[in-house]
Amino acid sequence: MDNTTVPTHEMIQNLAEYIVNGMSYQELTQHVYEDVYSIMLDDQEVFHANLESLGFEPEDFTLPHRYWQVETCTSPVNRGEDAI
Repeated sequence: MDNTTVPTHEMIQNLAEYIVNGMSYQELTQHVYEDVYSIMLDDQEVFHANLESLGFEPEDFTLPHRYWQVETCTSPVNRGEDAI
């Protein structure tokens, strides 16, 4: 593969799976936190658009994590749909 190859959806997904599978839960949580934090600081409009597209409001995440369960999440990922 040379530098002119355009990444496909499959290539990106394979890379994401490789990276995630090599991380512990703690490392993955820290990575996601840093990513979300960066988006919030750099572009609040994008952050709010992402929340809206998943059917969430910022207030949905103000409770301690023990009250928020993945099983009750209505995001496309947890419904088995493609994420953004």
